[in-house]
Amino acid sequence: MTITRPTRDSDSTPTDALPVSEQSAQARRGIHVIGIWLQAAFNSFRTPLIFAAAIVIVAETGILLGAISLLEWVFLGEDDTVDDNSEGD
Repeated sequence: MTITRPTRDSDSTPTDALPVSEQSAQARRGIHVIGIWLQAAFNSFRTPLIFAAAIVIVAETGILLGAISLLEWVFLGEDDTVDDNSEGD
């Protein structure tokens, strides 16, 4: 099976030739791998594998959001725009 990338027009280079950062390229590969995993599980009617993939996606999302929040707190400090007034005034 050959996978080809679409081009913008007949005279241009493939979209893979466009400059991308290494982090962006890694993220795209990761999303592609998760997509392959989910599609393979769906096509083979392996319900437990689909749920496992969903759990992995949710767990990775939670870990990444937590890490980003922690880094923001460490480097930027607490959010001082929030009013700590409990009366609601």
